[in-house]
Amino acid sequence: MGYEFVEDRFSTAEAAVLLQESRTRVQKWLSSGPVEIRLEKQGDREYRFLGGSDLVYLAFLRRLLIDVKQLYPATKKKLHEAVLQFVISPGDELPVSECMAIRQASVTLLDLQNRILKLRRARDMVVSDPEIRGGEPVIQGTRIPVHSIVDMLRQGASEEEVLQGYPSLDAEQLELAQIYAAAYKKQGRPNKHPWHSGS
Repeated sequence: MGYEFVEDRFSTAEAAVLLQESRTRVQKWLSSGPVEIRLEKQGDREYRFLGGSDLVYLAFLRRLLIDVKQLYPATKKKLHEAVLQFVISPGDELPVSECMAIRQASVTLLDLQNRILKLRRARDMVVSDPEIRGGEPVIQGTRIPVHSIVDMLRQGASEEEVLQGYPSLDAEQLELAQIYAAAYKKQGRPNKHPWHSGS
């Protein structure tokens, strides 16, 4: 049985958050192949995204600390194809060649799936309404701007101090706010994430 998120789409910024890596490093991985960056136009904007299976491939690279640039093109292709097959029929081991195998692959997938679920909850928690602070992203049911409280943390405030300053917030909301702010730039979230399917 495969993992349900493999049919989803993720922006490169979302991928960086989910992989807990810098956007620059994720971009380098993507530019090294064989992952195909897909483009989709929505109005006058063009979105870049990758599929869930490709996200799993990058997660394996990160787990193994593999520098994809040091792999031969044929090896990268074989690894990528093996991952695509694995997400359809997960097991305890992902064979790539006679001398290379990725063990505990199910642990990698479960960890990734949990982070994806948190990202979805973060998106669901945040609303952007022109009637509330001019459309600035806020935590649902409040007028608390997501990026403002995250900026407080970046400037040295502790989580306890932020929660004391906003008693209507709880620790989970603060955690999700940080995930949201990392994935979506400060100018605000788009009204629709076109690369998401059914979430």
